[in-house]
Amino acid sequence: MDDLFSRRRVVDHLLHISYDERRLLRLTATSGDEESITALGKALFGAKPGESLRLRGSWVQHHRHGGQFKVEHCERTMPADERAIRVYLVSGMIRGIGPTLASAIVDAFGEQTLKIIDSEPHRLLAVHNIGAIRLGRITAAWLEQKAIAEIMVFLQQLGITPGLAVKIYATSADTDDDPIELAVGNTLEHDEFEAFAADLVIVDAPWGLHWAR
Repeated sequence: MDDLFSRRRVVDHLLHISYDERRLLRLTATSGDEESITALGKALFGAKPGESLRLRGSWVQHHRHGGQFKVEHCERTMPADERAIRVYLVSGMIRGIGPTLASAIVDAFGEQTLKIIDSEPHRLLAVHNIGAIRLGRITAAWLEQKAIAEIMVFLQQLGITPGLAVKIYATSADTDDDPIELAVGNTLEHDEFEAFAADLVIVDAPWGLHWAR
């Protein structure tokens, strides 16, 4: 019997990160008939302010902080409206963009802001106080965040639990190893690896040349 509940919320801010990489987030409602909630779990790794999350999990009771939503599965989508985009940019996740500059960028491009940063970053040069050097920092930070998100999604598509995916990514970041190779080495036996590899192709990913299904 499935005792999991589904919720859709927008990340407001990060409350706490525990020693074992569990995230505790405050999530705001997406409609007027919903309440803001506190959510926790390793599946929230990488979730950023302004992102919309589709969650599956169960309610638990904390002895001091009350009801919390324990997340087992998390699907993330980038901020879509201007308010969420402002929250995302102001959060500091993209180095080179502070609160004042974030407001100027969103004022200039509105709901197209993240699309511009992703596919036409040169257009940011039209915004006051963005020159070539700052544009380079913004672009590099955006690609880094995008790569992290893609790695985490791919690892979990392999059937790897969010907790192990966090450990694999953290290890690869510390050692410069390929996170996909680490995932295979940590989760698959030799025969399983041969069957797995038969379905993989080489792709040009933001973090280098890697396997993909």
